This record gives sequence, C-alpha cells and structure tokens, in this order.
Amino acid sequence: MAWNCPVCGFSEKGDQAPANCPVCGTAGDRFTSSDRREEQTPPTAKMASGKAPATESSGLWKCPVCGYIRKGKKTDKPCPVCGAAAERFFSPDAPPQEPGAEAGAPAEAQPPAGGQERKWRCTVCGYIHTGPEPPEKCPVCGSPSSVFVEITPEPEPAPQTAATPATEPTGFRDAREPSPPPASPWKQRFDLLRDKMVELHAHPIAVHIPNGLLPVAVLFLVLSMLFGCPSLSTASFYNLIVVALAMPVVLFSGYNDWQRRFGGNMTPVFMVKIVCGAVIAAGSFILVLWRLLNPAVTAAGSGGRWGYLLVHLVLLAAAGMAGYQGGKLVIFPDASGER
Repeated sequence: MAWNCPVCGFSEKGDQAPANCPVCGTAGDRFTSSDRREEQTPPTAKMASGKAPATESSGLWKCPVCGYIRKGKKTDKPCPVCGAAAERFFSPDAPPQEPGAEAGAPAEAQPPAGGQERKWRCTVCGYIHTGPEPPEKCPVCGSPSSVFVEITPEPEPAPQTAATPATEPTGFRDAREPSPPPASPWKQRFDLLRDKMVELHAHPIAVHIPNGLLPVAVLFLVLSMLFGCPSLSTASFYNLIVVALAMPVVLFSGYNDWQRRFGGNMTPVFMVKIVCGAVIAAGSFILVLWRLLNPAVTAAGSGGRWGYLLVHLVLLAAAGMAGYQGGKLVIFPDASGER
C-alpha cells in the first residue's frame, strides 16, 4: 500500500502511514492511499461506463517543481516562484493518474506499443526511467512521480527499396556513421559532483556561513566603534574574511541548484537572489581589501569609518533579502495545508 503526502507529494509504501512526512512535516493522518480513495467512493457514484466521477478540488493548485500553492481557480499563469508552466499545476486532493490515461481506465487498457518497455522522463531534470510505472521519486532531483511524463516511442521506419530511396531523416543513426565521442572522464566526474551537490543540499548548507557570520561581523564592528575596542573590530574583520572565502562556494552551489532543480528559469525570485549574492560576494572582498590597505579605518577620526560601516549594512540587507526570497522555494505547511 502506498501512502501519499497531500502537500509535497512524498510517497511511502507500508502497512500504515508515517507519523510525519519526512520532507515537509505534514501529519501522517493527512496521508492518503489508493485503498482509502476507493473506499470513500460509493459504488452508486460511478457512471454506466464504469468511470468514477471527477474528484472535487479544494481550490488549491500545487506546482510540482517547487511546491508553491496557488489558491482559487486554475489559471494560465506560470508559477511565480520557479516559472513552471501553468498546465503542470495539479490539485493535491485529486488521486494520481498515469500520464495520458483516462479517468477510471485500467492500466491494462493501455499496453505499450509494439511490446516495448515504457520509458518515463522527469520534466524537472530530464532523468529517464524505464519500467511499467514512473518512480515514486526522481533519484536525481527528488521530484515526485507526478512530474514524470511517458516518452512516446518513435514509429518504426518503413522499409526502403532501391526504387524509393530514403530522402527524409528517419531519426535513427546510420551504423556506418561515426558514433558521437563519449564525454571525457573529467566532465563525467564534474557532472557527478553537480548531481551530488543537489542530492546532499550543498547550497542550503553553504549559504548558512555568510548568513550566520555577517550579522556577527556587523555587530562587532558597531560595538568597536561605540566603545573604542580594537579587539572587536579585529574579530569583525576575521568573520568577514570567512564570508568572503565562502561566497564562491555559495554562488556556484546556488547556480547548480538553479539549473538542475528549477531548469534555469529567470523568475523574479531567482533574479533577486542572484543580484544579492553578487552584492555580498563583491562587497565582502572590497571590505577585506579596504581593511588590509587601511588597518585604522574603524578608528575614531578616520575619514572612511562611516562608509566602511555603511557597506557592512548593505551586505547585511542583501543577505536578509536573499534569505527571504530563498524561503519562497521551501514549503512551510500549516494546519490548513497551505504555506
């Protein structure tokens, strides 16, 4: 028996639902199963054709890529967070259906053409899965099975005769043509590294370094200027050095997540995050260089001390804005299932 989370789409097999969803924290009593849906549908509600009536929606539409919840009727507007197309939104209350299958039609009624194995493609990262059904969760990007679409096999090419030579491309590579060169071992290792960074959540881990140290650096700098304590100014400077060293990792891991998880869609959320990340990276290096060239910049009577403090405050505001925008990509369900 498969238990499905109505908020984030997480699915788990077992005799009973988990206590809480390990992805979004939703209580286990809100999980639904295929058996439960069948029990809730009275036999008299089915039509003569054998198809079950359409499930009523609660007015919530969920983005399968980032989990954004939209209230009201389904519209033609793309996701405001990750830019996913509007037709990919689905109702969390509706039971999952096989891609391309009619409501109520048994899976046996749609055998694969030509006896070939069925293939499913993840619309988020492009991963190809072979099997009778899509996986419960994409092993590359972690997206639920609802984002998989079935790949339609190409039709067999008509046999060619000497009188009718092929003039149109058939979609198959001629055996006499050279095969494309395989990817270099370095590129394969680099792609594996990028996949592992997404799987192990490298960006959320790395971004906590500047988000945690920047407020400390600003606090120590303000206290040193108020009380004339050089040691606090030095501590602020050391914290800023760590921020500057961490920013290249933060920027690369964020770019990798943007490309692999969200398809590189340039929505306002990602635009603001990119600008804020660039401001923090450039500003932290400028402040470190400034302090190295002028060690007494924070001392009383220094002409640049207030400008030095202002740049710190700008970086702190940019970090807060980037964190606010990043929070839109994370699901925080409340009692009603919304975020």
